[in-house]
Amino acid sequence: MNFIISALFITVGLGLQQLLSSRNNPYLGVIMPILLTIVMTWRYLNGGYNSFLAYVLILGFGWIVLSVEWSNGRKSFKKKQEKELERMRVHDTL
Repeated sequence: MNFIISALFITVGLGLQQLLSSRNNPYLGVIMPILLTIVMTWRYLNGGYNSFLAYVLILGFGWIVLSVEWSNGRKSFKKKQEKELERMRVHDTL
C-alpha cells in the first residue's frame, strides 16, 4: 500500500510539474523542485534515509527528472505560442 501511495504522489507531482512548466510564467516550474527539496530534507532529518548518499542520489535524480519535465513544458508552451501566432497571421491575411 505504501508503494501505491508513493507512486500516486510521484505521478501527481510530475503532472503538476508539466502543468506549471507549460504556463506563461517560466518561474512556476521552480515550485516543484523546491517542494521536492523541502520534503526530501525533512525525511532525511527525520531518519527516513539510512545514508546521506541515498538522500543525495534520490534528490539529484528528482531534480534531473523535474528539469526534463520543465524543459518539455517550455517547448510545449513555445509550440502552442507559435501555432497561435501562425493562426493570427493567416487570419490577418484574409
